[in-house]
Parts: sequence; C-alpha cells; structure tokens
Amino acid sequence: MLIIKMNSKVGTMSSLKLLGLMSAATAVLGVLAAPIASAAVSIQEYTITTSNSGPWGIAAGSDGNMWFTEGTSNKIAKITTAGVITEYAIPTGGSGTTDIAAGADGNLWFTEENSNKIGKITTSGTITEYSGAGTNPFEITAGPDGNMWYTVNAYTSPSNSRIGKITPSGTITQYTIPTANSEPAGIAAGSDGNMWFTEATGKIGKMTTSGVATEYTLPGGRVAYFVVAGPDGNIWFGEGTNKIGKITPSGTITEYNLASGRSVSFMAAGPDGNIWFTDGGNNKVSSITMSGTVTEYDVPTAGSAPLDIAAGPDNNMWFVQQNGNKVGKVILPTDWDNDSLANSDETGAPNNGDANGDGTPDAWQANVTSLSNTITKNYSVLQSSCSTNTDTQISGESPLDPDSAYSYPAGLVGFKTVCGSPGATATITQYYYGTYTADTFVLRQWNASNHTYQTIPGAVLSNVTIGGQAALKVVYQITDGSAFDQDGIADGNIVDPVGPALASTAPATGYGAPSKNNKLSIALLGASALLIGFGLRLRYRQTH
Repeated sequence: MLIIKMNSKVGTMSSLKLLGLMSAATAVLGVLAAPIASAAVSIQEYTITTSNSGPWGIAAGSDGNMWFTEGTSNKIAKITTAGVITEYAIPTGGSGTTDIAAGADGNLWFTEENSNKIGKITTSGTITEYSGAGTNPFEITAGPDGNMWYTVNAYTSPSNSRIGKITPSGTITQYTIPTANSEPAGIAAGSDGNMWFTEATGKIGKMTTSGVATEYTLPGGRVAYFVVAGPDGNIWFGEGTNKIGKITPSGTITEYNLASGRSVSFMAAGPDGNIWFTDGGNNKVSSITMSGTVTEYDVPTAGSAPLDIAAGPDNNMWFVQQNGNKVGKVILPTDWDNDSLANSDETGAPNNGDANGDGTPDAWQANVTSLSNTITKNYSVLQSSCSTNTDTQISGESPLDPDSAYSYPAGLVGFKTVCGSPGATATITQYYYGTYTADTFVLRQWNASNHTYQTIPGAVLSNVTIGGQAALKVVYQITDGSAFDQDGIADGNIVDPVGPALASTAPATGYGAPSKNNKLSIALLGASALLIGFGLRLRYRQTH
C-alpha cells in the first residue's frame, strides 16, 4: 500500500483510505495498455523549496502559473512554467489543505480539511479563509454558475456528508446527498451544467446547481473516487479495481480495464483530447483516449507517489509528487494528431480550432488538417474520410505551368491522405475561409504527369458559415490509383494538389508571402519533385 507522508497535524483524511486504492488489485482481462511511453513525450521534475512539503492538489491559475497545495508545510505555492517556485503560508496552522482549483473570479480556491474551511488566494498571494465549510472539505472545482463547488467528505463524521457551494464573496451553502454516510470525494462540472461527484458507497452522483441530486450505482459494487469532465461530453472516473469508467449525462456507464495491479489516483483532461491520470502506487502518469487506449509513462523519481494532475497554460500536463517532494511536468508532443502540422497552427484556426465545425478540435484529428493560407490570409481546411493527412501545403500556380483558362484565388492545396487499403475511395472535404460565390467556381487539379490542369467531376461547392465566419465548402471523391490520384499507384495513399478555380482570361499566379503563422517557406522544386507527385513548380512547403 502507498504510504502518504504527511505529519500528524495534517488530517490524512479519508485520503489515506482513498489512496489505499493505489495498492495492487486483482488481475483483470482485456488490458488496453499501449506500449510504454514514446520518444515524443518526456517528464521534467522541479524540487519544491520546502522539504517534505506534502504536495497534494494542483491547478492552472489565471496568471499563467500552476498553483499547488502543500499539506504538510501548510502552504499554497505557485510554479512558473519555467520552474520558479514561490510559497505562501496559510494563516490557520495545520489546516490540512488538500485540493485547489481556479475560480471564475480569477482567484485560486482551496480546501482545508482539518480546519473545515475554504481558502482563497489571489494571484498576488493574499489569502482569505471562510469558516463553516462542513466536516472535512476535500475536492473543489469551479461550477457553471460562477461559484465553487466542493465535497464535504466527512470521513471523521460520515453522517455530515454533503456537497458544498461557496460564492465568490464567501457565502457557503451545503446540500444533502440522498444516500446517507456517502463520504463524497471527487467532484467535477459536467457538460450538462450539473455537478458530478463520487461516493464511497459505490455510486456516482450528479447535482443541479440548485441542489437536486441523482445517484447512479456502479457495476459490481465498485467504488470511484476522482472524476473529471472529458472532451467527449462524458464524466470520467477512476476506480480502485484496475478500471477507468465513464458515465454519460443520462447515466450510462462504460468501464475500461487497466493492466493488472494498476489504479487511478487523480485525473485531468489534457489539451491533446485525452484523459490523463496518475497512478501513485506504481509511480506512473498515464493517458487514456476516448476509445479506451491507455499509454503509461514512468515518473523519473522512484517512489515519488504522483498525485493530482492538471493541464497547464503551456499545453503540458503538470502533477505533484507527494513522496518525491517535487512538481512534475509531462511535456506533450508539438503535433498531437501526427498530421505534420504543429498544434499551434491548428489551435489557431477559426471556430476555436474547430475549423470544420464537427465539434472536435482539428488538432486532435489526424484526418482533419487546418492551416493558414498564405495567399488568402485566411485558413483552409482539409478533411478526409481516410485515417491520416500528411504533407499538406498551399501554393499558387507554377509560373512554368500556368492554367490558361482559370485563376486560383485560394491557391492549390496539395496533400497526401493515408487510406491503408489499396484502391480505396476517399471523400475529401475542404473549407476555404473567406467570401466566395460557390456557383462561380469549379474544382481543378494540377496534373503532375503532363503538367496540365483538369476539372474534377462530381465536386460539390457550396457556401457555408462556421462559427459565424463565411467559407467555401468543397466535397469530392478520389479513388486510390485512379487518374486523379497523382502518384497513379493503388498503394493505399492518395496524393492530390487541387483548388477552387475561377474562370479568367488573365489567370493570376496567386503568389503570397510566406506565413509566419504556419511556417511555410518558398522552395523551387527541380526535376526531382516529380518523384513525389508535384512536378516542377514553385510552392510553399510546411516546415517544422
């Protein structure tokens, strides 16, 4: 069993009981764990200034720093993304501070388990405490109503189990839970506008912001402890029996098996579209995709007991190490979806990075690529029905191969989409942000083999609005190995440079200056360019 190093003045809460779940459990079948770690992910550690500080909770602050609690040393601390730590003493001695979360008011709010208080710290370090928080307040999070919500764990007096709410001005309200002696632990705001929490009685509860509670019983009498809202709209929770679960807003529960002996300590949603969690007993930090695939990473310091974890303003995952007395940072890849474009390119796309309007950020989808168009100064988007897009780039017509009948005001989008199956047919959808009149355009393709342009039959062009912005939408199909597949080989890959074309007697070259945003640079291709299916032409190539 994991031993939590906290001095006797700190109410080790039901926290010792909860974190006892980090011990090995019985083996389960159907392990979904992926190969351990990858070269694209690394972990960096920072030693906390105060020795044996007992770090517990961590959260991103409105000031661009990470804030964490020190249960043993009775402090709140912040760490910059460069690793500089500053500590602030909590006025009440032996407060037993545990969790911390950012509020809508720009302050950080934290629980004091021993002193039964809720604390607030400004980003400049001024601390205010509020009494009357109930017995052993534990986890805290921001609610959709602008208030902070927390669990009254009441491990010292289970009959006092409650869900608490505190307004920015410090007014506290407590709500009863239908099941008595439930000892609630984790709490999170759901996409449905409700607060979701776990109970030691083997249930998941949800509560409206007016205090009406509904409970759902977990399968097999299992118990969940920590919860987080997932990017899929569901609530994810960790169990102590080698499982991670998710529950839909309507109460449907799905569970995923972890490797034998694994457990979940704390959880957080990552900027990469995955759920990240710590496994204190096995000294690991792991991620799970929305489909249930788990990847594990070993924490460098042995026996460090990683606990709370949170996404940082630098798009990395930050966590505290209680036994190691350190703060750790999981450095995530710069291309989350492996589509050869940097996260910064795709997260900057219109509609909050969801430029194709499908409800999922483009940076999370390997088959959706959004990049700044250097010709139009707006974004262009490529979406494929196949698995992965690569080598996406935008260029104007080549001065050596101009189209005598058409101009290309939005340029040509060159790309490769990986379909896997030779001879597969891909449906390609493109969006060109800006003002276009769809019925004045046709879709044209530059042919690398004979240096001519051709119109793609069956392409459908329409005007759409996404996130309040106008765009030209183009939908067409290409079969691997067909005349419109530029490499002409049925190899599971489709290569295609296309663009919306406007009839013109004096076609424009459409050249644009390189974009600093997406790091496109001009490269004059020689005869060797024929080998990759784009021929001799001037183009802008995506570089990293």
